[in-house]
Amino acid sequence: EDKLIDDSDDMEKMAKCCYALASTDRIRILKGIMYYPKSISTLSNETGIPISTVSRYAQDLAEAGLISITCKNATKFLPLCC
Repeated sequence: EDKLIDDSDDMEKMAKCCYALASTDRIRILKGIMYYPKSISTLSNETGIPISTVSRYAQDLAEAGLISITCKNATKFLPLCC
């Protein structure tokens, strides 16, 4: 019998991904960096989401493996991880 999910590690990864995509604000952040990296403050200005929330949601997206976060000149940038 073939299983879609082979082990608990896969289930955990899928759960993190589903959690990250369950928020329309997280999806807005993801769409905001689809073509090029942006700083957290830029994403906050563009989306109207508070900087602290963008930062927290970016961590959720990164933990799900959907983006990577890099620091450039003491500012967090969010390039899309392909």
